[in-house]
Amino acid sequence: MLYGTMKVAIGGPLKVAFRPWVEGLENIPAEGPAILASNHLSFSDSFFLPAVLDRKVTFIAKAEYFTTPGVKGRLTAAFFKGVGQLPVDRSGARGAGEAAIQSGLEVLARGELFGIYPEGTRSPDGRLYRGKPGGLARVALASGAPVVPVAMIDTEKIQPPGKVMPKLMRPGIRIGKPLDFSRYQGMEHDRFVLRAVTDEVMYEIMKLSGQEYVDIYATAAKRQITEAAKADKEAEKAAKAALAQAEKEKAELEKAAAEKAAAARTAAAGATAAHEAEADKSVAGTAQAGEPAAVEVEAGQSVADKAAVDAAAEDSAQADTAAADEAEAGKSVAGTAQAGEPEADKPEAGTVQADELAAVEVEAGQSVADKAVADAAAEDSAQADTAAADEAEAGKSAADTAQAGEPAVDDAAAGTARADTAVAGGPAADTAAAATRELPTDTPAAHKPSADTPAADSAEADRQKSGS
Repeated sequence: MLYGTMKVAIGGPLKVAFRPWVEGLENIPAEGPAILASNHLSFSDSFFLPAVLDRKVTFIAKAEYFTTPGVKGRLTAAFFKGVGQLPVDRSGARGAGEAAIQSGLEVLARGELFGIYPEGTRSPDGRLYRGKPGGLARVALASGAPVVPVAMIDTEKIQPPGKVMPKLMRPGIRIGKPLDFSRYQGMEHDRFVLRAVTDEVMYEIMKLSGQEYVDIYATAAKRQITEAAKADKEAEKAAKAALAQAEKEKAELEKAAAEKAAAARTAAAGATAAHEAEADKSVAGTAQAGEPAAVEVEAGQSVADKAAVDAAAEDSAQADTAAADEAEAGKSVAGTAQAGEPEADKPEAGTVQADELAAVEVEAGQSVADKAVADAAAEDSAQADTAAADEAEAGKSAADTAQAGEPAVDDAAAGTARADTAVAGGPAADTAAAATRELPTDTPAAHKPSADTPAADSAEADRQKSGS
């Protein structure tokens, strides 16, 4: 009664909402016992298969669905009982198998349909796993009931493991032809027979569902998946720790590099400062060494200037001495001539005075003239010497001609000629002539006695007397 109520309350809305499609529904016996062996993809498999069948189907379920405390636990237990689920304690492998076998045999003994999942649990990844031989094969061989293979399709997409809210989509149910294992009657304790019966059923389910077959138990696969997930989690944790450690080491390396770079910059700055200080020290030393050198240069220049002045003074003294000697010689000649010709004394005296004046002017000119003027004066003096020699030779010839008539006058003329020679051809006269030509017109040398002076007139008179 409760099953029918729950089927109407739950099965009707499931068919309307999800509209499951069914193939091979005619393979379900209309009456009598039968075993429905199905793959197990989702929690909803135990609802969609009974919803499309007219007959009641009883599945075995884990005892936790019936023993959960609280309001929710009681409601869940009532629901599973209402849909025909039988609790099975799975705390022990052998105990669970025996309980499932006994429950299945009781259902079949009542001529009802008994539903079982040979994989023992839901597929963890949608693939078909190896069936457990302890339940299906032993119940089939012990009861002699046919086994109907059933394939549930896409139910894992409606409510995958771990999901609470189902997804609206259309699942499928494909039912195969019943399998008869009466040929193995009485061999339910032979493990090879049990294995063969189970594998044959799993093969038919594989053909109906199209799933990939995995030759390990689903429980082992779940354990591997759980362990792999745990390992992945630990690896991720280790990777994060390694990344954190790497970042820490990187930060330490960067810090060390920054400190090293700062130290290098500080050392470079210190070296630069030391180099600049050394350069400044070198410049200061060079400047200090340069000051004595400048003083020495200046002293050397002063010494050179003093030497030049001394040399010039010495040259001037020598010139003065030579001029004085020549003037003295001229004076002596004039004194000698004075005894023989008193009249000629005055001209000779005038000549001596002119020579003394010329010597003074030469001394003044030589002090002013430079070396270039002295060279030019030397050349002009040579020319003047030649001209004076010529004039002296002419006067001597005239004196020789007049010697026979005027002996006294001859002596005077000779003295005059020598005086003229001394005045015209001596070094003082040469220097005076050069100074007169080179000095400006406003200097004392410009006032040198000319042919119009008394000395010139006296000499001319003497020559005229001698000619007479």
